Amino acid sequence: MISKSRKYLILVTAWFALVTIVFNKGGYAISRFNDSLRVFVTTGDFGVRTVTSEGIPVSHSARTRKSFVSPYYVVHYGLLYSMAVPLAKRHNVEVWREDETFKYWDIAGVDPDETKFRNCANWLVDNAKMLDGQVHLAYDFDWPYANYPGGALHAPWWSGLTDASAMVVLLRAYDASGDPKYLRVADELYRSVLTPANRGGSLVKFNGHPWIEEYVDPAVKDKPMAFVLNGMAYAANAVQAYEDFTGTTSRAAAGLYASIGENSPKFAMGDWSYYDAIGTPANIKYHIVNTALLAEVGRRLGARSVQGTVDRWEVGVRNPGLFWVMHASFTAALAQFVMEYVLVLVVGMIIIWFVVRWTKYGR
Repeated sequence: MISKSRKYLILVTAWFALVTIVFNKGGYAISRFNDSLRVFVTTGDFGVRTVTSEGIPVSHSARTRKSFVSPYYVVHYGLLYSMAVPLAKRHNVEVWREDETFKYWDIAGVDPDETKFRNCANWLVDNAKMLDGQVHLAYDFDWPYANYPGGALHAPWWSGLTDASAMVVLLRAYDASGDPKYLRVADELYRSVLTPANRGGSLVKFNGHPWIEEYVDPAVKDKPMAFVLNGMAYAANAVQAYEDFTGTTSRAAAGLYASIGENSPKFAMGDWSYYDAIGTPANIKYHIVNTALLAEVGRRLGARSVQGTVDRWEVGVRNPGLFWVMHASFTAALAQFVMEYVLVLVVGMIIIWFVVRWTKYGR
């Protein structure tokens, strides 16, 4: 006969192992649900984004307690919608290449839709404007950002990631429709993205190599910026798509990919990655995205050193909850995740104690 105390110890150990496995392996799903929950508590909207009838995404932020249209997500949704365009209207392989990393962004319920794709492309055309001497898709809201000069970006600011990725949406719209307005804005954004940030563009130097900066506040454009890994990789892909589509004699993409390869050690912390080069650890989503993007860059470069980093990061991808808790900065998201883990453990232990102590199963 096993004593009640031993039964309790066995069951609690099993419960601890089960909860730990669930929070480790399911860390991404739990963290995304928590994001939606925090948004609901702070803004009343359950979900980090809603979509208008025209297909334009509206973001809801627990960080800013506001709702807004983020130009990047208009681009992102536009790319998702564009997959409804018939193959007969697609004439360039690179510009229509489906990005395998998008599946890690956990954007559910966005079905391909040619009309909504066109709406997003038109939104980009209508909202591209001259700012500090170059064409940008300006962000008209402030955005807190720890470690960034001044601790935040102040409106209006722009993003090399957004401006570059918008080129792909616009080139797809031009490829499918032939309307020159899309190509015109894509041309303007290409020039903007590759113009130095201190002259109103998004190009900076990172350890002597070219880097497209994701977050550019013109008020601090002469200071070192964030050097965001995923933003640079997506921008490099967009530049490659533009150069392949247009056949321009300017070939910047190769240098951008080489820069990522050379600078990749700056984003490595063993089995986890940094979001940027100013000390921000990646959250679970961005670590998974970083790993997939760096693997793609490694394949383009044929760089073994890059693949070694990817192999180490894959350990974190397979155990996201554990390594995020180990490496993350203290944030509301991390605190909520840890508190939920502890709460589930404690509630389970209490239930097990009750079962062992007071029911026939404890005999």
